[in-house]
Amino acid sequence: MQQMILLLGLLLATAWPLHSVAEAPLREYVDHQYQFAFQFPADWKFEKNPPPGQAGEARAIIRHPTKPMRVTAIVGNVGKTITKREFESSPNRDAVVEGLIELSLEQYKKTSRDIGAERMIVSEKRMVPSDAGIKFYISTAHIKGKVTMLMAGIHILPFEKPYMVTFTMITPADRTATEDNDTITRVFNSFHVLGERPIK
Repeated sequence: MQQMILLLGLLLATAWPLHSVAEAPLREYVDHQYQFAFQFPADWKFEKNPPPGQAGEARAIIRHPTKPMRVTAIVGNVGKTITKREFESSPNRDAVVEGLIELSLEQYKKTSRDIGAERMIVSEKRMVPSDAGIKFYISTAHIKGKVTMLMAGIHILPFEKPYMVTFTMITPADRTATEDNDTITRVFNSFHVLGERPIK
């Protein structure tokens, strides 16, 4: 997090592909402390949150009851705030966002090692326009033998808040699993900070 603080000092220095889906009922998780929300299928299960670590504090880990599909919401304290005006007027804003993306990719690399992947491919990384904060998207593939796991994340540093919210999903890469792919897409696209519209 120290590196994130340094990057923010420079300022004062889309998501997952859309599909047509069957509208199955979803529950909503709302984090009032950190002001974000997302939806998930009613039969998915909450896991016990681990103690806070280097990546931050896990606020919610929710997984499919039988398949290796899960979403995780993590909040990391960056100890510094920035306003929308400060960000938009900074000549360093693009470099700072790129730095935040590269720092966040370290967590993807750690996950890749944790699951025993032989290699990780970064398929996309980009800034996402947002009135709510500094927001970006990362998509990766983790290859282990004949199995490929996809991990994508939406990351947002809300304006005037000293923390970053990271919402990630992990799912097997299987183009034939249409229903599962539609479900994880709906869950992923439902993430938003309160007051901001989720992706439709």
